[in-house]
Amino acid sequence: MFPFQIVQAHELPKLAARLERWPALVLDVEATGVAPYLGDELRGIGVGAVGGDVEEYFYAPTEGIAPEILGPLVRLLERKPLLGHNIKYDLHMLAQALGWAGGQERFFDLIVMARLYERGDHPDLSLEGLTQQHLGYSYATDAAKRLGTGKDVTLAEIALKCVHDLRATRHLYYFFKEKLSSELLHLFAEQCRVSRDLWDIERRGELIDAEYLGRMETLLTERVDASLVHIRELANAEKFNPNSPPHVAALMARLGIEPVKRSQKTAKPSWDKGAMLEVRGRHPAALAIAKHRAMVHLAANVPAYCRATLRAGETALHGTLKNWGTGTGRAASSDPNRQNDPHGWLQAGAEAEGDEVLSWAVGPEQELSVER
Repeated sequence: MFPFQIVQAHELPKLAARLERWPALVLDVEATGVAPYLGDELRGIGVGAVGGDVEEYFYAPTEGIAPEILGPLVRLLERKPLLGHNIKYDLHMLAQALGWAGGQERFFDLIVMARLYERGDHPDLSLEGLTQQHLGYSYATDAAKRLGTGKDVTLAEIALKCVHDLRATRHLYYFFKEKLSSELLHLFAEQCRVSRDLWDIERRGELIDAEYLGRMETLLTERVDASLVHIRELANAEKFNPNSPPHVAALMARLGIEPVKRSQKTAKPSWDKGAMLEVRGRHPAALAIAKHRAMVHLAANVPAYCRATLRAGETALHGTLKNWGTGTGRAASSDPNRQNDPHGWLQAGAEAEGDEVLSWAVGPEQELSVER
């Protein structure tokens, strides 16, 4: 076991003075969930030393503590170089809960560093996975699995989980720093600036037009319901579910449509979105199912996130932009995923049936499409 300290409220000024001597800090926060703009709350702040031979870790609980008491620690975190795993999340939580407004030009994100090192298309970039693979040990607590589930987790368990994260992040940083080439280290340094820029964009968000959102939700509901009725008529099955793989596979077999692809795991026919579009000329049900799935997906993505954001009392949609999410180097998005909105399916369907396409926006530069 490595040493760490749980810091009480009256000890925070002393902790801030101690941290002041460290050249950089590793940061990890604990919260009730992973959505700071949808009501999840901060539970504690973990910090540790980066640089030099000092290896010290501290966990400061924040629940029930007034923001002004936490002020000395927060102000320090606004000035020091910060390292973290997916650090933008930690800083969003601090900004939302405690008004963190750091002026750092760069955020040192371990997950970006790990993506530069890993060569696979879909590597495991979780902190636990990286620790197991490269440091050779597993976490000593399962508190991470129980956090946010409503199950009781003691302060000691939360603190231990947090400092395990801190220690793993620190050691992985030194591991990747030694393993990466000078060219990739230079690229990482540049990406640290990008991480800062992406955080600023995420924090600012995109204003939601609540009236337009309501119209879109109504339109989608009407179209999804009408689509379901139409598909069931085509399938001649009152309880047919177009989102059920067994139902769709049985229908395609009954229509005499041979599968165009199979699951790599089971070798069974796979009737995913691509497969349905590929056979759309064989029977009207194929295109109808593809369009229905597209609308269901669309309704569960951006509109659902916008509605949840408004319910949480926010007026802007705060998504996540990742400079580590793809092997090609382009940015990826999540929460919601702006790149998986099915423009192509719906427009392909519209062209096939002569329909119009309605485009709508939740922000100045983000556009979605839905068949009309």
